[in-house]
Amino acid sequence: MSQTHPKYSPFLVLLSSLGFLDALFLSYEHFLGLIPPCTTGFQCDLVTSSSYSVVFGIPVPYLGLLYYLVLFIGSLLILENKHINKIIQLLFILSGIGFLGSLYFTYIQAFVLNAWCLYCIFSTITTTLFFALTTYIKKKAVLI
Repeated sequence: MSQTHPKYSPFLVLLSSLGFLDALFLSYEHFLGLIPPCTTGFQCDLVTSSSYSVVFGIPVPYLGLLYYLVLFIGSLLILENKHINKIIQLLFILSGIGFLGSLYFTYIQAFVLNAWCLYCIFSTITTTLFFALTTYIKKKAVLI
């Protein structure tokens, strides 16, 4: 890849921003001990208060904050034309790990808890799109 920023970088910034805001909201709710409001058909209370909402003693929304913050900073660095090849590789790997984590949590919601969290689904969609886009950029080297 050349050292020109990918034309899809603004979308990476947007997706990581949306994911960060989602994780920030869930972190805020968790910190205050609140259950996030949910629409009909979703059981956010069951999902966000389950034993699966904490990994290695850390609430999943806090891990999401860190995850999306790193993706956001990396996306900004690409826009600034700094270390593009390494950053794209890092974002590809991190979002791949995030994608696998999202698949795991989607499985838990669907087959273990039999409950869905709107915010978790939003995060899964955001992570999936981010991973798909970094995969596309990496494989096709789509640059301006």
